[in-house]
Amino acid sequence: MQSLREQFDKENLFEVIQNIPRQLTQAFRETTATFQQRPEKIVFCGMGGSASPANLLKNYLAVAKIDFNIPLKIVRSYSLPQNVDAGWSGFFDSYSGNTEETLAAFTEAQERKLK
Repeated sequence: MQSLREQFDKENLFEVIQNIPRQLTQAFRETTATFQQRPEKIVFCGMGGSASPANLLKNYLAVAKIDFNIPLKIVRSYSLPQNVDAGWSGFFDSYSGNTEETLAAFTEAQERKLK
């Protein structure tokens, strides 16, 4: 198995995926963000692996037997979709902290007055 990972997993995605539960647990411990009210719609912005938590959440909600009726969008580009406006809440994820596309979408979100 190790030789296959060395041959085909040049970016070490196996380890990245394996560490997702630890990373999510750490993020929940470190996050202080709160909503003043329940979000109506949520947009997640992130490139590459930074969009993985949003993908996991969206897939989980698709099969979970819970009442979660908030629309979710995942954006992997410089700009937000046209219909994303002040009624949306935004999450912007960048592993490095300076991902150009994510920062551009964040700036646009501020201009559109997202929560």
